[in-house]
Amino acid sequence: MLVGYRRRHNRATTLLENVMGFLDDLKKQAEQLKSEGQTIEQRKAALDTAFEQQVKPKMEKIFLYLTEMSDNLNTIRPNTEVSYKLKGYGDYGGLKQNEYILGSYDRTAQTFFLRIICATDRKVRFEIKTESETKEQHDFFWKHNIPFKWKQINNSKEQFLKAVFELQGQVYIELNFKGDYDSSTIQLNLRNFPELGQANYILPPAKIDDTFLDGLAMYLTRLSNTDILRVYESSYVWGKVETDPKQMMRAKILEEMKAQEKNAPPNPLKPVTAAKKSPPVSATETEKKGLLGHLFGKKS
Repeated sequence: MLVGYRRRHNRATTLLENVMGFLDDLKKQAEQLKSEGQTIEQRKAALDTAFEQQVKPKMEKIFLYLTEMSDNLNTIRPNTEVSYKLKGYGDYGGLKQNEYILGSYDRTAQTFFLRIICATDRKVRFEIKTESETKEQHDFFWKHNIPFKWKQINNSKEQFLKAVFELQGQVYIELNFKGDYDSSTIQLNLRNFPELGQANYILPPAKIDDTFLDGLAMYLTRLSNTDILRVYESSYVWGKVETDPKQMMRAKILEEMKAQEKNAPPNPLKPVTAAKKSPPVSATETEKKGLLGHLFGKKS
């Protein structure tokens, strides 16, 4: 009987120790979450400050600069000839880059765009001989936002003979700017410049000054071959991804608890089940006077 009592006593002691150890772990993890929650709030305050004091003012600076640049260039209308290499056709030349359209500034979303039109009055036609190449050609023009018309020509048996494509004499260059809250940077998506295709850039607000903007203007107007954007190129996918920092931290702690349970000895209590982690949810100067006068040798 004494041996049986000791065994029951030992089991009860072990059970109590396991319970107390588990509760201590829960307490420590809860304290960690509260502490890290305070850190998250501090980081959010820092992001708020950076966005208000750095990102927004520099977005405004870029917009004001491009406003004056566009106004001046649309008055001067320089005869800048450009050429693009097009799939299925070759060198598409004789285009004049001389129309600049600046979209309105959405200050809530912190976005705006600049569209530059390269155009010619001459329309070009060419033929594609196979159906597979016709589809590829069609997809190519849609991908690069190049205006075109096309028609399919069949033989007497209504079988594919050829496709005729007609270019409408325009290629669009587009710059999309976005102030990003999470990274405290300005994101730029550039399309069809200096050649067809897209590139993404992350611009640090501290680098946006008059020298940078002058360099950007010279590059965009093809007065300079210096690619001032190259050092800021990124593989970043355009579009903002938002997450809830507290939920991310909570999920991290629960995952750590789950890992500890796998390595721990059998526990008489039912372990806390880790919450299923949800996937991220896609989402959020002064004016310069006579901006391009020195670039084109004219006074604005």
